[in-house]
Amino acid sequence: MSEASVRDHLRQATAGLHEAVDAAYSTLDLSRREDYGRFLLGHARALPGLEAALAASPEFARLPDAAARLRLPALRADLAALGHAMPRALDVSYVNEAGAGLGIAYVLEGSRLGARVLSKRAAAGSAPVPLQFLHHGVEERFWGGFLHWAARESWSKTELSAATQAARAAFRTFLEGAAGPGPVRKVPD
Repeated sequence: MSEASVRDHLRQATAGLHEAVDAAYSTLDLSRREDYGRFLLGHARALPGLEAALAASPEFARLPDAAARLRLPALRADLAALGHAMPRALDVSYVNEAGAGLGIAYVLEGSRLGARVLSKRAAAGSAPVPLQFLHHGVEERFWGGFLHWAARESWSKTELSAATQAARAAFRTFLEGAAGPGPVRKVPD
């Protein structure tokens, strides 16, 4: 499957959820330290489980620079610099089928693209904020490497289906993280 077709398939299958996540975080003014902290806390609820599910997937070992892609240490450092403890992580252990790593990686690597824009907004505030999380991998070509890897792998229909479900689950996890702590909220399918 070509780079465009894997990307387009996952993009189309997750478009509504992607828009919902963008809308949930767009209410925050990242140039304000308090809102930037909320942004990081939302990600800190979602990222640990997603990165753990990705690292446990059979696809992870085949993904180029796999370990270097993990951003949780950078997120922890930024939260600590802002005086925040890590919140309780959302459980995504149910995302464990063969092919799920493709879907999770699609969402996590795509979020790295958006981080470039977001880091400029966060840096525009009057008080400096830590940007390790948003700057993580900025000098690398992780997105292009992901697309190349995704295209050259042979994905069965079952694996592509699992990737689609995992990508949707990843976006729902980020949406739940944005909603903050508390009881589980209904998120769009």
